[in-house]
Amino acid sequence: MTQRTVLLSTERSASRRIASTGVNPQLTAPTSRCNPGAYRVLIVEDEQDIAGLIKHTLERGGEAEAEIVGSGDAALKAVADRPPDLVILDLNLPVLSGMEVCRILRGRADAKHIPIIMLTARTTENDRVSGLELGADDYVT
Repeated sequence: MTQRTVLLSTERSASRRIASTGVNPQLTAPTSRCNPGAYRVLIVEDEQDIAGLIKHTLERGGEAEAEIVGSGDAALKAVADRPPDLVILDLNLPVLSGMEVCRILRGRADAKHIPIIMLTARTTENDRVSGLELGADDYVT
């Protein structure tokens, strides 16, 4: 398997390289339908400015196709309707929290293999540990 990476740029212009090698052994090819060579990323973020920045950052190189949903229940529906290659998940969401979405996705056979990156303003060690224990593959603040 080749190493697949997603480069996320924060507003402070810092970059963080997140490798998903070995995280998703069932993933053999991108699943984007619009651009067959693009990875499909689901961004779950209720703040449209932040969601738009993440989407722009991911799509500008042409290697990813991003979809934005603004609530936890919409995220579960989007994953069921069209499973992504990666979920970027905020914790502070309406209807269902990001923690609850992560727990539900990890319990579903059709979604437990999808890498989840929690991207949030919550910086406490307790939040980070909780997110990783629920099954997030990475936790970025």
